[in-house]
Amino acid sequence: MASQSSGALGAPVARWYKRAMWPVRASRRFLPLLAFGLAVWLTLGAGPVRAQTVRLAAPEYPPYTSEVNGEAVGIAVDLVEKIMRQAGLRMEAHVVPNYSRCVFEVSHQIADGFFLGSRNSERDAVAVMTAPVMINRWIWVVRGGSAVNPETSAFKQHGSVGVLLNTNPHVWLKSKGYTITGTPTSGVSLLAMLDAGRFDAALVPELVFQHFVQQTGRAASQYRSSLHSSQDFGIYLAKDYLRAHPGLLERINAAIAVVTSEAARGSGKKTVPAKP
Repeated sequence: MASQSSGALGAPVARWYKRAMWPVRASRRFLPLLAFGLAVWLTLGAGPVRAQTVRLAAPEYPPYTSEVNGEAVGIAVDLVEKIMRQAGLRMEAHVVPNYSRCVFEVSHQIADGFFLGSRNSERDAVAVMTAPVMINRWIWVVRGGSAVNPETSAFKQHGSVGVLLNTNPHVWLKSKGYTITGTPTSGVSLLAMLDAGRFDAALVPELVFQHFVQQTGRAASQYRSSLHSSQDFGIYLAKDYLRAHPGLLERINAAIAVVTSEAARGSGKKTVPAKP
């Protein structure tokens, strides 16, 4: 009797079990299809992947970098933006008063780096310089009628120099023991102080000097200049930031090589490959 009863119940139970387990069996069959659909959605439906943003500070240092209507502008801004795009990065640039503020922002993780700068120990302590983006020519400038020669040892002992505050020429002059009698924050003031005889000579980047001569309506013949040195000008990236993003420096250096060689071909000039 017991065996007949269990047999009678077995068929309904089997049918119930089959119906109950159908979703599980179906899900197993469709699992690969579901996985494929999810992958497609993540790739296309979730929207484009944003490029990594690099926050860069830049000093008020025309014509390289300056601020106009709240925007960073200048020849260095345009060039570095091309480099970042070539490296697959997005640049977020903001202008600060001077290079000291650039170093402060990098050391306090307000900025991931700054541009453009030539090498000095203060900058090297907190950041790493990329391959050169361009060459920055420092020049001595004296008044047109002056007989002063800033290259002589006599000038170093007895002459006076003006220089833009907290720039690398300022750092260099202090380290070499020159007598600095003027440290204005703008090129307009630097030229005005030189004209007024506040110092015998100025040490200034050539493009900065040319920019402010033109901006103020002066004639280049009012001055006499001579080359002091040529300095590599690059992007400084915070050491902490580079540790957090392995391989980033190499990507940016590779992009610098591409962009600078393209610029050289466009200008018809020969270029030396960027240093690694």
